[in-house]
Amino acid sequence: MKNIKGTSDHFPPQCLFRGLSLSFHTKLPMPNLLKPIDGRYAFSPEEIQAIFDAGKEAHYPAGRVIIEKGEPGDSMFILLEGVVQINLGFEAISTLRERGDYFGELAFLHPGHARAATVRAIEDTKLCVLGQEVIEPLYEQYPKALLNLFRRTCAFLIDSEETLLAELSAKHEALTRSYDHLRRTKKELSDQEIRAQTDELTGLYNRRCLMEQLARGIESSKAGEGRIGLMMLDLDKFKPINDNFGHPVGDELLRQVAEVLKRFIRSDDLPCRYGGDEFALLFRGVEKMPVEKRANDIRAAIEALPPIRPGANRISVSIGGSAYRPGDTPESLLKRADSLLYQAKSKGRNRVHWEP
Repeated sequence: MKNIKGTSDHFPPQCLFRGLSLSFHTKLPMPNLLKPIDGRYAFSPEEIQAIFDAGKEAHYPAGRVIIEKGEPGDSMFILLEGVVQINLGFEAISTLRERGDYFGELAFLHPGHARAATVRAIEDTKLCVLGQEVIEPLYEQYPKALLNLFRRTCAFLIDSEETLLAELSAKHEALTRSYDHLRRTKKELSDQEIRAQTDELTGLYNRRCLMEQLARGIESSKAGEGRIGLMMLDLDKFKPINDNFGHPVGDELLRQVAEVLKRFIRSDDLPCRYGGDEFALLFRGVEKMPVEKRANDIRAAIEALPPIRPGANRISVSIGGSAYRPGDTPESLLKRADSLLYQAKSKGRNRVHWEP
C-alpha cells in the first residue's frame, strides 16, 4: 500500500463522541491517523505505513452501509478515498472526507463492542480495514503504534466528554431560561384568560364563560355523560338599593350574594354573574340531585342576608331553571331557564320555578 502523505488543515466542527447520540456541535477535530490530538500521540511515518500495510483495502459504493448501529464489531476503518457519513441518531450526523480519518476504533480495541453509530458511504469510498488478525503482528513489530492508538482513543473520549459536559451545562442553562420564560408566559396567558372569563366585581365567572361552558355541557349531555342543568337568578327589587344608597352599596350587596353562591357550589359547578343583578349557575348531574331543594336553599340563604344598610329592606331572589332536553342549543336552554325565572318573578318573587 502506498505511503500516506499530508492532509488538509481544515477540521470539521462536529464532535463525534462515540457511545452517545447527541446533536451537539463542538470544536473538536475528527480523529485522524495522520494528525496527533493537540500534538499528542503522533505516529511515526514507519508506524503509519505499518498500520496501512497491515490492513485490507475495501471498496464501498455510494449508499452502501459500512457498519450498522448496535451490531457488535471487532475492526476499525481508515478513510483512503471518498466520503462517509456517521449517524449517531437524534440528528447527530458527522461527515468524514479527509484521508486518514478513522472510525470504529473502540470495537477494534474491545472486540464485541456494540457500534455506536451507523456509517454509510456517501460517495464511492475506499477504506483500510484493520481486523483482529493485525494486532499480534503490530504488537510484535510496532508496539508503540498500538499504544498510541489506545492513548489517542482514550484522549479523544476524555476531551469529547469534557467538551460535551460543557455543552450540556450550557444547554441546561439555556433550557432553564427557556423554561422560565415559558412558565412566565403561560402564567401571563393564564392570568389573562382568567381575567377575560371572570367578573371583576364578584369574582364569579362572566357571561362569556357561561356561554362557552354551556355549549360544552350540551355536547357532553348529547354524548350521554350526564345531563346539565341551568339556574337563572335575579335579585328582587334591587334597583331601590342603588337609587337610595348608591351604586357602591349595591356593588357590596352583589358581592355578598356571590359569596352565598360560592358556599353552595360543588367542584364542577359554574357560578356566573350574567349581568347587572342577574346570576346563573350551571351544573351537572341533574338526575342525581334534588335540584329544587338546592335552589330553595340558595334562595333562603340570600333572603337571610342582613339589610345592607340601616333602613334598607332585606334582599330576596327569584330563581328559574331547567335541565337539558334533546335538541337543546345553548340559546334554547338559556331562553327556557330565563322564561321560568320571569314566571317566578310574576308570581310574587322570592320563589323557585324549576322544570326538569
